[in-house]
Amino acid sequence: MSDQARTRHRADNMITALIGVPATMITAGVCLVIMGLSTYPPLEGTRVLNMALIYGGILAMVYIALGLYMLRQRGARAGIMAIFFAVSLCGVPALALGSILAANGALDASPPNILGAMVMDKETVAHPSERFFRGSHALHVRSWRATGQQEKLYVEKEFHDQATPFKDTIVVKTKSGLFGFEWIVSLEMAP
Repeated sequence: MSDQARTRHRADNMITALIGVPATMITAGVCLVIMGLSTYPPLEGTRVLNMALIYGGILAMVYIALGLYMLRQRGARAGIMAIFFAVSLCGVPALALGSILAANGALDASPPNILGAMVMDKETVAHPSERFFRGSHALHVRSWRATGQQEKLYVEKEFHDQATPFKDTIVVKTKSGLFGFEWIVSLEMAP
């Protein structure tokens, strides 16, 4: 193999690695997001998403800057650079979001909080993405965190059907979360 062929082979391997790493991050991130939302559902999804976008975005920009520098040095085509940019821009924040969700619950050593909450309303969720990640049935309960506010808790159909607004109280067990994002451990009807 000639020196030119070896150099070209190394450049191809580097390009494959630069695109393959964030592509793998997308897959891992999506798996962690699904696991985190189903096993350790946070009460404040917006705060979790903001944190993931900030830290994941910063890491993505650093990774993209280094990758584009390396690709330019190797004389990569604009199409390859565009693919690398797009995959990196999705992969790093997706992994950050999934990691935050999973670690917030899985590594949480805080004691559980057991709280009572009055059922205020019931809802059958219509939005497809919300149904996919959270479920199709929700209860609105009086919040234990802020006066006059309500919490939207996603529940199984049987639990949803069993609850009666302004009559039933549910027992909510929460934990404070490793990163401070309170999450639900369990829900049950109050006796």
